[in-house]
Amino acid sequence: MKSRQYLAGSAIRKAVFLILLFACSLSSASKDETVKTLTLWQAIDAATRQLPFTKAAIEKALSVQLVERVEPSNDKYTFFRSHQILLQDGIVLASVKLSIKKENPDISALGFDIEGTCVTLENVRRQYDALTLVGAPRGGSLEEATTYSASRPWGALLFGFKERQPDCLAYVSFRPTQ
Repeated sequence: MKSRQYLAGSAIRKAVFLILLFACSLSSASKDETVKTLTLWQAIDAATRQLPFTKAAIEKALSVQLVERVEPSNDKYTFFRSHQILLQDGIVLASVKLSIKKENPDISALGFDIEGTCVTLENVRRQYDALTLVGAPRGGSLEEATTYSASRPWGALLFGFKERQPDCLAYVSFRPTQ
């Protein structure tokens, strides 16, 4: 009789442990990443519809939480950053970065760091056919990038391909005309 009670108690403890382990993994995943049904191009379009960029508008458009980065913030700008966002096709926004000028909140900039599935220059050209080369690495670091610009009515989209992985998109920067 005691062995059955022990086995039943042991099974219950294991079940409770597994439930708690699963719950903890869900809560940590929700803090680190958000699964999306958006493509990269839809995320870019959703962000550009939020001009001028505000924290609340970007959070709503991308269903992401932006946290103020105290360290890099200064007297002129406030900086925000998100956790990663999983997009369709294995593309990951490793972070969404927003900077807003303190004296004039209409002056802002936005950037996406890209990881996961490789987005090639050809993929970018399919979406934005009139790209202009605006920056090239000088050989000083694998973090330097070849950068292309797509002119938009509101400013420019910049697409950066770092030397570390030159065939894959590393970042997208939104540069509104101020």
